[in-house]
This record gives sequence, C-alpha cells and structure tokens, in this order.
Amino acid sequence: MVSASGVQHYLARTFSRGRILLAGDAAHVVSPIGGQGMNLGWLDTTALAAAFQQIDRGEPFREVLAAYHLRHRALPKVVMARATLNMRSGRKSSLAPLRNAVLKGVLSSPSKRLLAYLFNPALALRTLRISLFPWL
Repeated sequence: MVSASGVQHYLARTFSRGRILLAGDAAHVVSPIGGQGMNLGWLDTTALAAAFQQIDRGEPFREVLAAYHLRHRALPKVVMARATLNMRSGRKSSLAPLRNAVLKGVLSSPSKRLLAYLFNPALALRTLRISLFPWL
C-alpha cells in the first residue's frame, strides 16, 4: 500500500491564555507515524491535573500555567523532528537499498541498543533538561 500523506505539524504559540488551556491536539498536532501524538496528549492532561492540584493548594494560577506552557511546549518540537525523520526515512528513494542495508546492519548488531537509546523519550527530556513531572 502506498500513502500520499505528508508530514503535518502544528504547535500552538501558547498553551494557556487567561483561563483558556490547551492540551493534546488542540495544543499540538504531530504526524501519526510512531503514535507519539496521542502520548503527548496524555502527558499534557496528566500535567494539567497536577497543575490544578497546585492551584487548589494555593499556588499562583498564572505561575503554575506558565510553568505548564514552558514544559509542555518543548517536547512536541522533539517529537515533530522525530516524525519528520521517520517519514523521510520511509519514503521511496533510489538510495533505498543502501538505507535498508545500513539499517539491517545496525539493527542486527550491538549498536541497536544505541539506536534505541537515541529514540528514547526520556533521553529527549534529559537533553532538553526538562522535567514534565517536577513533583516526582
């Protein structure tokens, strides 16, 4: 099966303004390759639940939501870059046999652990020096 879909990415300029909050697809749209977009939505809602608890405990509304915006706007950028890489690497190309041979070699060698590590979301977060769940 051949698909003509392209990479589509959208990222809101801000995830909160006043009493309006964005999460999930309202805040960011990532091409479905890899299924990472839905996971981002779950992370957003989990963080908002914790933010509401902070506000309920008396922490300043604006400061809590500003922190949510900073933490949760950075990760979609990483996920979007990965989705673009995944889409590009799967396209038909005259270099496909070379690409396939290289990937087969990497995935059948001990270096496959390094490749898996590089695509680990936890590594992306450490690289960004961001904790999505600062209360943990």
